[in-house]
Amino acid sequence: MPKNAPKVKCQAVEAYGGKITFCEPTVQAREAGAAEILARTGGVLIHPFDNDRVIAGQGTAALELLEDVPDLDFILAPVSGGGLLSGTATAARLYARKFA
Repeated sequence: MPKNAPKVKCQAVEAYGGKITFCEPTVQAREAGAAEILARTGGVLIHPFDNDRVIAGQGTAALELLEDVPDLDFILAPVSGGGLLSGTATAARLYARKFA
């Protein structure tokens, strides 16, 4: 986690039993830190936005919304890593094609 992460986020991770390893707030530092942890623990990285299954899973939020309110004019999704936005756009487009 970047060392400048908000304290409330760090507290929430720890409250759920997570162990935090801090790094500099750069992509390179996060990737290097993740690689070191994976090598040390034998873990597997599930990328938070560059992963088709994560994107599909995130798209279920938009799908549920469209099923409840099918005549929406637009959906607004936040942009951070891009997983939620990608899933939202994909689900909305597929839903629109289904009922076009």
